[in-house]
Amino acid sequence: MAAEETGLTVLNNNTQIAEVEDNGNWGDDEVRPQYIQLKQELTEGMDDVPNGTFFHRASGQTWKEINMVVLHMSKTRQWKPSSPDFTKMKNEAVLCRSRNGKTPVTNDDRLEPQAKDCASCPKASWKGYDKKTNTGPKPVCDRGFTFLFLDQETNLPYIYDASGQGVDPSEVVYNLVRERAKLVKAKTGRMPSTFDYVLTMSSEKAKKAYRVKFTAIRQLTPEDAAKFGPYYKQFVTDYANRPSSDAVEEEQPQETYVSEEDAGEVIDAEVTEV
Repeated sequence: MAAEETGLTVLNNNTQIAEVEDNGNWGDDEVRPQYIQLKQELTEGMDDVPNGTFFHRASGQTWKEINMVVLHMSKTRQWKPSSPDFTKMKNEAVLCRSRNGKTPVTNDDRLEPQAKDCASCPKASWKGYDKKTNTGPKPVCDRGFTFLFLDQETNLPYIYDASGQGVDPSEVVYNLVRERAKLVKAKTGRMPSTFDYVLTMSSEKAKKAYRVKFTAIRQLTPEDAAKFGPYYKQFVTDYANRPSSDAVEEEQPQETYVSEEDAGEVIDAEVTEV
């Protein structure tokens, strides 16, 4: 989740605050959520952290599971040149990025938008792929999901970017929350926000690495809603006051990417996000 989507100020990996108790800054002017990562076999520099554990690199904070009060979730896309050399590929710069899964970031000089929108982009196209025989070229633009949330136990804000093997479970929970919200609206006439829901995020071993896992999707209790309401209000205010043009994105921490065969065609139908 970048500044152009949320209106939040995000610290990069070189300036993250070292002490976990100072990790989140919910001041009058800005919110500073921190990126967390999922430890994989090839993750560099965190040898003491067990595989399948979420961690915040600067503070050393780790979690086996997190009860998330979700502030925002969104689809993402990114494309980087492919290379037969895995070491070179994982360090290759992203050249095109979308923070909503629909349109590319256009005013970051480090990026080269490949099309006007993702639906018409050849790098996101399944046109040449035969789903019956599982042959033909697959999209080279990677799908992803971003979760901006509060750790329910510490009240601190974090960001988790799901990619590779984490895309499918993220899409399931994304759609499930939306469908639950529609049911609530049908009964009450009010469309809940993402903030009305709590998720438990953990991990599980998949075919090639660990991937994110979501369980215990539930609505906030009135007491919890009152407790976390000020944080959500701050987020909504920042989002509403964000610049109309895309802000230049801060550099994100480097993370080993482990790909997996795509599960199926991307659905590009217009949806209303919760």
